[in-house]
Amino acid sequence: MVGDPVKMLINRVYRIPLKLNNVQKSIFHQHAGCARFAYNWGLALIKEKLNNKELVPSAYELSRILNSIKANRFPWMLQLSKCAPQKALENLGGAIKDFFKKKSRFPRFKKKGRSVPSFKLIGSFKVTDSAIRLPKIGWVRFLRKGYLPVNSKVNSVTCKFYQDRWWTTVQVVEEITVEPPQNNEMVGVDVGLKWLATTSDGEVFSNERFTKKFEDKLKRANRSFSRKKKGSKNRAKARARLRRVHAKISNSRSNAIHQMTASLVKTKPSKIVIEDLNVAGMLKNRFLSKAVSDAAFGEIRRQLKYKCAWNGIELIEADRFFPSSKTCSVCGYRKKTLKLGTRTFRCEGCGAVLDRDLNAALNLKQSGTASSAGSSRGNAGEACGEGSSGRSGDTLVKLSSMKQEPDRELTINFY
Repeated sequence: MVGDPVKMLINRVYRIPLKLNNVQKSIFHQHAGCARFAYNWGLALIKEKLNNKELVPSAYELSRILNSIKANRFPWMLQLSKCAPQKALENLGGAIKDFFKKKSRFPRFKKKGRSVPSFKLIGSFKVTDSAIRLPKIGWVRFLRKGYLPVNSKVNSVTCKFYQDRWWTTVQVVEEITVEPPQNNEMVGVDVGLKWLATTSDGEVFSNERFTKKFEDKLKRANRSFSRKKKGSKNRAKARARLRRVHAKISNSRSNAIHQMTASLVKTKPSKIVIEDLNVAGMLKNRFLSKAVSDAAFGEIRRQLKYKCAWNGIELIEADRFFPSSKTCSVCGYRKKTLKLGTRTFRCEGCGAVLDRDLNAALNLKQSGTASSAGSSRGNAGEACGEGSSGRSGDTLVKLSSMKQEPDRELTINFY
């Protein structure tokens, strides 16, 4: 993509730890408890409606019913922000919709001590360099200063308790200038288990396997937690230690993927070609499910999607059935079978010998080039392959049309 810089509005998320006093901690836990109570109350009402074979109330109807009985039955709710139970009921409504669409199981009640305390607020916010003012709560301080832009419009704030402290996730609307790459370079990226990613330029990103790296520590923390008496303070301490280990694994994995995707985008290619992997199907393999889950292929795709959009790079998703690993990138010869343990690709047609992942990345780059040539010969008024399966004619990939607002945002962690 070659052109002039373009301004666009994006939704960006900043996740920052809070520095609260004891009174504020108590207020935050009260709001989280109110949200949990409203969720359980709405779920109980929905179950009653289903048992009586009546219509299931929507999130708006649940909120209206709760507001009508709040003053008489739950007067303690009046001391807290109305947004906490309202947003909890909206989450419940979304969960019920996903259940009827067969996207998820039926929602379950949230139990105190097992569910993560959290609540969401909307309304009028004020932001400074070191603090933010929340509705019904007041000013709360950040643990770090100077990370949240004070001139941006704040859409919502979500407060969540994990890693033994309260964090705030602030969603803001920012205007950025997208400078399209001034070249026509294309990069193919092959993700895998031995190497996290291999590019067609020969760059390799190592897979640290953080779950395996912290496996012993995780086992000890789980063993210690399981041996503590239920309801005791020692069990609560052991649970906190276990959560810290899980948080360490999650943060380490997220940091590695952020560094990898940022490195790919900073090279400013015009297009990046990735595979459309069936991650859900790969997780059904009981021998590879832990490694596939630890590699987080879906997270890699998510980060590349919005980072490419923010930098004017076109992201191309190769067709799920494109044999990138079985095809020779030199002559095009295709093997019938290729075992996962075979790490070196040896072509029986031309005799080429190269790394399996590098060969796949080169094939992805070539497929993106063929797709671009095919789309340029087609109808210029249509989106480049949007909605097509990518298995007709010369088209080997399907292209994702760039959105004005990427569906997910950049999350910044500070420790």
